[in-house]
Amino acid sequence: ELETRIAQSDGNRRQIQDELATADREARQQTARFERFETTQRDLTAELDDIKKRAQRRRENIARLRTEIADLEAAHDLEPPDDGSRELAQVGAELNQEKLKMTNEIIQLQDEQKALTRTGRQLSSEMTRSDSQLRDLDNVELQRRETLRRFNEDTFRALEWLEQNRKLFKQHVFSPVCLEASVRDARYANLIETVVGASTLRTFVAQSEEDYHTFTREVNDRQRLRVDIVCFRRALDSFQAPQPRDTLQRLGFDGYVLDFIEAPQAVLAALCGRDKIHEIPLALGRVDSDRIEQQQLFREYIADGTRFTISRGRYGTRAATVVTSRVRPNARLLSAGESDEVRATRSRLHAELDKLRDQLAASEAKMKKLSVREQKVRDGHRAIEAREEELRLERQRVSKLTAAWEREK
Repeated sequence: ELETRIAQSDGNRRQIQDELATADREARQQTARFERFETTQRDLTAELDDIKKRAQRRRENIARLRTEIADLEAAHDLEPPDDGSRELAQVGAELNQEKLKMTNEIIQLQDEQKALTRTGRQLSSEMTRSDSQLRDLDNVELQRRETLRRFNEDTFRALEWLEQNRKLFKQHVFSPVCLEASVRDARYANLIETVVGASTLRTFVAQSEEDYHTFTREVNDRQRLRVDIVCFRRALDSFQAPQPRDTLQRLGFDGYVLDFIEAPQAVLAALCGRDKIHEIPLALGRVDSDRIEQQQLFREYIADGTRFTISRGRYGTRAATVVTSRVRPNARLLSAGESDEVRATRSRLHAELDKLRDQLAASEAKMKKLSVREQKVRDGHRAIEAREEELRLERQRVSKLTAAWEREK
C-alpha cells in the first residue's frame, strides 16, 4: 500500500511538474506579448503626439494665414486677388509709363548734349582761327611778307625760293631790304621811304660776288623772275657823313637817314652805296635852309615834310638850283603803323572773337543745365526701378498668401 502511494505520489509530482512547465511557458509567452504590446503602445503614443503637434502647427498656420488674409482684405477692402493686387498692377503700369518717359527724356538730353558738344568744338575752332589771324596781324614780319607779296609777286616768289635753297650759297644772302630793315621811330617812316625807294626795298643783298652770280643765274635766268640783288664789298664804317652831328643839330636836323634805320650792317652798307642814306639828313620841323644852300652843306635833305634836292651848275657862278617836293604818305613797306585795311580786319576779328566767346559761354551754361537735369532724371529713373522691385516682391507675397488662403478654405 505504501509503494502504491509512493507510485501515486510520483505520478502526481510528474503531473504537477508538467503543469508547472506548461504554465511557465505560457507565462513567458504572455510576458513577451506584453512587452511587444508596450512597445507598440509607445510607438503609437509617439506617433499620436507627432500627429497632435502637426495638427497644432497646422491650426496655428491656418490661423496666421487667416489673420494675414483678413489684414489684406481690410487694407484693400476686397477679396484676395487671383494674381496680385489690381492697385499694385495699376501703380506698376504708371511706374512703367513714367520710366519710359524718363528714358526718352534721357535720350533727348544726350542728343542735345552731343549737339552742344559739336557746337562747342566748332566755336572753339573758329575762335582758334580768328585768334591765329589776330596773331598774324600782330606779327610784323608776316605783315611785311604779305605786303611784299601784294607789292611784287616776283620778289615774293624769289624769297620763297631763297628760303628753301640757302644751302646753294657760300655766305648768307639777305632777304629783301623791306624785311631786313625796320624804322626806329615810326614818325620818320614816310621820310625814309621817300629816300629809300621801292626798288631798293625789294632788293636782295649778297655778301659775295659768287653768291650774287648764283642768285641771278637761278632766279633771274632760269626762273625768269624780275628781281634785284646787289653786292657791295665796302664796310659800313667806310661811308662817311658829309657833316658832323653837332652841325646837324645846329641846323635843326634830327639825324641822317642812316640813324633811323635798324638792319644788319651788310644791308645798311648796301643802302649807303645805293641810296646814300649816310649823306641825307632828316628833320620833322623846319631847318636853316638858307645856310645849307649858301654853304653847300648837303645835296639833298628832308625837313618839315618837304624833300629838298640841291644841284649846282658846272660852269660860271655855279648857282644853286633847289627842287622841292612834298613827302607823300606812302610807307607801304617800312611803316610801323597799320593800314586802314588792317585796322578794319583787326576790328572785325575782335568783334568775331567777342561774339564767339559769348556763344561758347552760353553753350557751356546750357550744357551744365542739361547735365544737372540729366542727373536728376537718372536719379528718378533709379528710384522708379527700386519701386518696381518693391512692387514685384509685394506681388509675390500677395500671390503666396492667396494660394495658401485657397488651400485652407
